[in-house]
Amino acid sequence: MPGSSNTAIKPGIPLRAKAWLCAAMVSTTGSMAFTVALAWAATAHGGAAAGITLTVGILPQATLLLVGGALADRAGPRRVMGFTLGAMTLNSLLLAAAATVFGTQVWLLAAFSLMTGLINAFHLPSVTSIMRRLVAPEQLSRALAVQQAGRQVAGFVGAPLGGVLTVGFGISGAAIVNASSFVLTLIVLTFVRPPFEPPGKAKSAGLIHEASDGLKLAAKVPLLRVGLSVMAGGAAFIAPITILFVPLLARMRGWSPYEVGWLLGAQDVAFFVVAVMTSRYGTSQRPGIASAAGITVTGVGAAILSMSPAMPLALTSAALVGLGYGIAAMHLTPLVIQSAPESHTSRISAMTTLVQSLGVVSSVSCFGVLGEIAGPVIAATANGVLLVSVGLLAFTSRHFRAA
Repeated sequence: MPGSSNTAIKPGIPLRAKAWLCAAMVSTTGSMAFTVALAWAATAHGGAAAGITLTVGILPQATLLLVGGALADRAGPRRVMGFTLGAMTLNSLLLAAAATVFGTQVWLLAAFSLMTGLINAFHLPSVTSIMRRLVAPEQLSRALAVQQAGRQVAGFVGAPLGGVLTVGFGISGAAIVNASSFVLTLIVLTFVRPPFEPPGKAKSAGLIHEASDGLKLAAKVPLLRVGLSVMAGGAAFIAPITILFVPLLARMRGWSPYEVGWLLGAQDVAFFVVAVMTSRYGTSQRPGIASAAGITVTGVGAAILSMSPAMPLALTSAALVGLGYGIAAMHLTPLVIQSAPESHTSRISAMTTLVQSLGVVSSVSCFGVLGEIAGPVIAATANGVLLVSVGLLAFTSRHFRAA
C-alpha cells in the first residue's frame, strides 16, 4: 500500500516468476545491445535525423497502448506476449537482412522504429503487468525490484556487448542477437503459466470502451493522476540522456562505441545497486518523496555528464544518473501499479508506458534539433536542469508527498 514499508515482506519469489525473470533478463540484454547499435547508426545522420528516427515508433505505440492494455486485461498478458514476441523476432530478422543490402539508411531505421512501436503497443502492457499475475500481492514489490535488478544486469552486459557488436558486425549482427533473445524468451513463456491470469473470454464491451475506462480511472484517482504526471515529466528528460545525448556527446569528444557502452553500463550498474538494495530491504516508507528525490538527483547527474570532458568524470556522472533513476523507478513504478485495482492492472500499466512515451516523443526530437543548432553540451545541460525542475515540482504535490 502507498506509504507503507515493504521490509516485512518475507515470502520468497515462486519458481515460475524466477524463470520468467531469467528469460526477461536475456531478452533485455539483447535489446540493450541492439539499442546501442541503433543509436550509433542513427546519430551518424545528425541530431535532428537521429531524434526523428528514434522517436517515430512512439507515435503508433502511444496511439494503441490503451487498446493493448485492454486486450491484456481481457485475454491475459501471457497470451498476448506469445504473439508479440514472435512479431518482434521477425521484425529484427527483417532489419538484419535489409541493413545488409541497403545499409543503415534513415528510411530503414525509421521503418524499423515504426514497426517496433506498433508491436510494443501490445507487448509493453503485458510485459509490465505479468509480474502481478505471477506472484501473490504481498510479493509484488520485491518481485518488481528483482525484475528491475535483472534489467540492469542485462543493461550492464548488453551495453558493452552492443559496442562490440556495432564495431565487429554492425547493426545486422546486433539485430540477429536481439532476435535470438526474443526466441529464448518465447520458449520460456510456453512453460510459464501465471496462476492469477484471467481466462480468455468474450466481453460485451469493446476494447475501445475498456481502454477509455482505464483513462477514466487514472483521471479519477488523485494518486494515480499525480504519479502518472511525474512519470511523464521524468521520462521526457531521462530518455534523451541514454538514446541521444550519450552518443552525441561521445561523437563530439571523439569517443568510440566502446566508450558509449561503458557509459551506459555505468548508469546500469548504479541502477542495479539500488534495485538489489530495494529487493533486499524494501522501499522507503515515503515512496512519493523518494521518487521526487531520485528524479532530482538524476537531473544533477545529467547536467554534470553534459559538461564532462574526460571519461572518468563522465563515468562518475553517468553512475549518478543511474543512482537517481534507480531510486525514482524503484519507488514510483510500484506506487502507481499497486494503486490500481487488479481488474485494471494491464490498462494502468499501459498508462504508465503511454505517459512516458508521450513525454519522450515530445522531448527527444526537440532536443535532437536543439543539439544540432546549439550543440550537444548546451542541449544536454538544459535537459538536466529541466529534469531537476520536475523533481522539485513533484515535492509540491500533497498527494505525492503523503504517498
